Amino acid sequence: LWLKERTSAVPFSQYGCCHNLVSRVMPRQRAAPKHGKRSGKVEKQARVVFKPPSDCDQLCAFFRGTGADIEGRTLEQILTWSDQLMEVCHDYIQWIFPTDESSKFNFDAPILDEDCQHAFKFHPDMRRNLRRSSQRFFQFLGLSAGLVDRQDADALRIERAPNFQQRLLMCWRGPANHNWKRVSRALRCFRLVGMEEEQQALLACLVGIVVDYPGMIDEDAVGRWLNEACPKSHLNHEMTRGFVATILSSPSLFA
Repeated sequence: LWLKERTSAVPFSQYGCCHNLVSRVMPRQRAAPKHGKRSGKVEKQARVVFKPPSDCDQLCAFFRGTGADIEGRTLEQILTWSDQLMEVCHDYIQWIFPTDESSKFNFDAPILDEDCQHAFKFHPDMRRNLRRSSQRFFQFLGLSAGLVDRQDADALRIERAPNFQQRLLMCWRGPANHNWKRVSRALRCFRLVGMEEEQQALLACLVGIVVDYPGMIDEDAVGRWLNEACPKSHLNHEMTRGFVATILSSPSLFA
């Protein structure tokens, strides 16, 4: 009853869909100091210094399958989520697509520092699991990508899946669809870990969507995508009117 009264006036969005509500509401009780029997002075106790694991350690364990995110969820568990859960939960995307920037929405999100970027480039198991999480997220968006079982000689392509039209309302249409920022995070993550082929394949798919659905995605979102992926892009596009109008209106055209 006490917990219900404490939380009844708190909006659900304050805690997010997957946070431990009780741990954030219940106050922590500190143990009273122990006093000596004779002098009454505080006894000196050996101090145990606890060093929490770094973001790099947590991310490496998460993508190697030996650890979990800050909410205790493993990568394997997230890969089994439904599309509805992936849409309404907002604190997992920073784990499956970590970047070198602090999240404005999830203060517990890990930072992909230089050491962790180096680990991704030289540990095949981490790269494979990043491809697995990417492929699941692309399925959520209504895209198809054979990232996991692709042979080295096969050209990498990310395309619209047969259910893309059914995913438009949830994943792509605005205004201010939060999945646009998730896509920006994926593009940046691919660049940081050296997966430029995956980044360019995603960019090619995005440009095709922008061209075929003019006005559906805000210019600011398109500009962020171009800023993240275009410096190393070698894409060739048909100069349709929709494509020209989108690119010319992008603030990053002459950046």
